[in-house]
Amino acid sequence: MAMMPVQLMAHANHASFDPVTAEQAEAVAEKTVHNLVSSKQLAESWKSSKKQPVTQRETRYGKVWVVVFTNDSEKAEDKRTLHVFVDEFGNPISANHEGKI
Repeated sequence: MAMMPVQLMAHANHASFDPVTAEQAEAVAEKTVHNLVSSKQLAESWKSSKKQPVTQRETRYGKVWVVVFTNDSEKAEDKRTLHVFVDEFGNPISANHEGKI
């Protein structure tokens, strides 16, 4: 019995993903906050929260963008800061008040 070589079925239209910029990560984080407000997971006052400069953090999952929002209208002091984490491809991966991923 003769063995036939297996031809790989490859094609050229695979998408290549470039990492997002700080500005793009910031836009994703802003949209994430608005979505959390719309779904009533955050109070309306978060729509006018203040944004701190975007930073990047190395994690065990790779590099992530961190966008921190502050809301002085929030009653609970430990809930006045919201950290939104965006992966290097622009996907929101977490949003919490603790700053942990």
